[in-house]
Amino acid sequence: MESLELHNKLMLRNPQTIPISEFVGSGIQFFIPSYQRGYRWESTEIIRLLKDIKDYNPVKDGDFYCLQPVVVRFDKKNNHWRLIDGQQRLTTISLILAILEKEPFKISYERDEKKSSIEQYYIQNARNTIEKWCDENLVTGNKSELYQRLKDDCRVIWYSIGDFCTEDESISKEHDFFIHLNSGKIALTDAELVKAILLHNLKRDNLNDSSFDNKQRQRASQWDLMERSLRNEKFWRFIAGRKPIPSSALDYMLEILYYKYGQSEKDYLSRQNPIFYWIESTECQISDTDELWRELWDIYHRLEGWYNDSVIYNLIGVLSTRISEPEITPKRIVKAIREWNKSGMTKSRFITWLKEEVVSGLISKEDTLKAESLSSLSFQEYTELLDKEEYADKIPACHNYRYDNTATKGKVFDFLLVMNIVLINPEVTGRRFPFEEFNSQGNVWNIEHISPNNPKNNNALLLALKGMRDSKEDNSWERMPNAIRTEFEEVIKILDEIDTSDGNEAREFPENPTESQRNDILKVDSFKENYLPISDKEVMTLGNLTLLTERPNKGIGNNFFFSKRGRLSKYQAEGCFIPPLTLNVFTKWYTQDYDQPLFWRKQNRLEYLFALDKLVASLKGIFAS
Repeated sequence: MESLELHNKLMLRNPQTIPISEFVGSGIQFFIPSYQRGYRWESTEIIRLLKDIKDYNPVKDGDFYCLQPVVVRFDKKNNHWRLIDGQQRLTTISLILAILEKEPFKISYERDEKKSSIEQYYIQNARNTIEKWCDENLVTGNKSELYQRLKDDCRVIWYSIGDFCTEDESISKEHDFFIHLNSGKIALTDAELVKAILLHNLKRDNLNDSSFDNKQRQRASQWDLMERSLRNEKFWRFIAGRKPIPSSALDYMLEILYYKYGQSEKDYLSRQNPIFYWIESTECQISDTDELWRELWDIYHRLEGWYNDSVIYNLIGVLSTRISEPEITPKRIVKAIREWNKSGMTKSRFITWLKEEVVSGLISKEDTLKAESLSSLSFQEYTELLDKEEYADKIPACHNYRYDNTATKGKVFDFLLVMNIVLINPEVTGRRFPFEEFNSQGNVWNIEHISPNNPKNNNALLLALKGMRDSKEDNSWERMPNAIRTEFEEVIKILDEIDTSDGNEAREFPENPTESQRNDILKVDSFKENYLPISDKEVMTLGNLTLLTERPNKGIGNNFFFSKRGRLSKYQAEGCFIPPLTLNVFTKWYTQDYDQPLFWRKQNRLEYLFALDKLVASLKGIFAS
């Protein structure tokens, strides 16, 4: 039987890292239930483990080499540990210890004869592989260095399930756990591991048993409170953007804590359970579990406070949603927390800092001044100036954002989101942007072209017109004024009658048209000029772009403006979230073109751009002088 001290340590239900040295000479016994497949490691896996142990460098690689989780359940009747997961690693380690002429720990198996013979083959192969590798890679007759490395520097993550129980108790539950674990349905997350540390490694501080139990229950209750709050869709989308909610939402809180202490992103991305590994290491700057708990509780209360403040909520939400920069969201939250904690920081100063952070890389102080200068002009003066190349230096940089340019594609999205926040003016209105709608996993947000990509040829135009006429999605065709619908129908007829028997799939008019055909050409060209007013160059520019979720974006398709407008109203009536800026665009809020509400013309594009400049100009006050 293992030592009483080790036994009591292992009986803790919390995950913990256990050095292999604890097992050597302890008398600990493991039992492998029959539902497991048996030992099956090949030479490749064994050599990889041996090499990793030999090459481990505590200076470069951290305080210990982690051998990954071992999941067990104690069988009180038989006084052994039923090994639910991790037998491949533990069996290999036991074989290495035996070959290094040190006392291994005992492993027994619940096997039939057939299984046992197969298992013995793999175990003998493992012995041969280990012996051969030691002969080739260790100094002759000197195996102590590898032994010390394995014993002192290697640990397993020990995870005990259940209370004291007999062999017959909860076997089915244990089996279910094994099935779920090995099918990927159960994962030992950082949050699960850290929770156990926080609940079971409490400081007693002269507390009696009753007070200690109360402290433990209180902490467990607070942990559950944080988990429930974070899993609230509104709260989660505000701080995490589009990140999916993990099995434990508190993993995200731990990420924030991890980066708050300046830990390596490389380690986080490459290691299993990197936060648990860091907390358990001597590198961790957090002295004990009480301090760890205070840190987590403080982060949660800070986020909760920001969530309940409508102005800060909107700004943090934008930072969490930003896609034009590769920086991961937790780091942005950490940056905000550090700013908040600065000496002498006030709420108003923090809000100003947040605004600067939100527009950083999108809008500069210089841009706001240029926009202010432009928006002070009359609209006619504005359009005249934009047409003059010599005034290029007076135009804000955002005018050059294009959705078909890799360098500015993400900025288009982020800029339009910022403009939505500026538009609702939360400091005055107290309105909150619904990030739970905007960032929902079921809502993929796209850039919507207000005026569609122009048909590339007459055949494409014909298909677009027929699609609009025959659509069952809305009644835009019926709602069209009679005079305009007559024009549309006439163009359909003209294009439909073009001869395509000679392979003229583009439905181009002949090079030498008849008089009748010349009249048709004039009618089609006039139609294009009136109803396809946005040039191909302008389609991908900021003045023709807005935000829409995937469902209405696909639903309205590459249709004319008035058709999109009608379908968008339908989606809004069905409860789809339409951003306020997008609503303003499709209701022609910014236009003076009152006599022509059905089409998006060049004038409308410029009026929209003019309105965006006014929103940009309103930001000038946030920049420090």
